[in-house]
This record gives sequence, structure tokens and C-alpha cells, in this order.
Amino acid sequence: MNVIPGVFTNCTYNGENKSSTFDLICINNYVTYNKKKDNVEICSIAQMGYIECVENSNNSNKCKISGTISRYSKNISMIVVVVASILYFFI
Repeated sequence: MNVIPGVFTNCTYNGENKSSTFDLICINNYVTYNKKKDNVEICSIAQMGYIECVENSNNSNKCKISGTISRYSKNISMIVVVVASILYFFI
């Protein structure tokens, strides 16, 4: 069985034809240039798509994944918890 680590959506398998169909979001660690944002992005399976790639200070030929999106999602989660706690307190 061939395995390609990446992020996929709309995956279906046809048992009669023994075929599968899917929409590819990105392949793990694939780096691309985003013209709209004018930055380099790397595919992250953990983040389920492309995220900003920051230059690695130890090796300029490599990049490391930016924590921007994970920090953003943690902040949103914290806000939801605080609002839920306030609502629970007043109800």
C-alpha cells in the first residue's frame, strides 16, 4: 500500500472499482510561495494546511513552522472558556 502523508478532504472509496477519490490540500512539508500574502508557507499535517514558514536561524536553507496559527487558536479557546465561565456563573 502506498502512503502519501498530507492533508486531504472529501475522501471516498469505491469498493466495486477499488478506486478512491479525494481533494488534496497539501503534501506534508511541501513549501510554497503565497503571492497574496507575500510569504513562504509550509504544509503542516498538525495544522491541517499551509502555515507561515519562518527562516531557521541555524540553517538558512531550511525553515521552521510559525506558531502564529496555534497561538491564535489557543487564544480563541481561552476566550470561549472565559465567556462560558461567565455565563455559567450568571445562570
